[in-house]
Amino acid sequence: WQLDFHDPWGLGDYPVRTDLNQEDQPSRTFPLTIRADDLSVALEYDQATSSLGWNWIGEYFLSDGTVDVLLEHEGVNVHADAIRWTPISDMNLEAN
Repeated sequence: WQLDFHDPWGLGDYPVRTDLNQEDQPSRTFPLTIRADDLSVALEYDQATSSLGWNWIGEYFLSDGTVDVLLEHEGVNVHADAIRWTPISDMNLEAN
């Protein structure tokens, strides 16, 4: 599966809205964690390199079940605009 993150502004300063307070706070990087039964990946998402629209995060082999994508800002959960999972054929995975 391919994971993409949506940046509606493409300016590198996504206004972060957290569970802690409801004020928008500009942020440039934040931890992104992908968790599934057989997978745990921790990344640092850098908005300084993002562009307007969908931004590629990575490609992952996932088994059936629940997958969590967690975003944080200073230890607090972030409410993101959108993420997208796209299936990748076995042929495309072998090419990478």
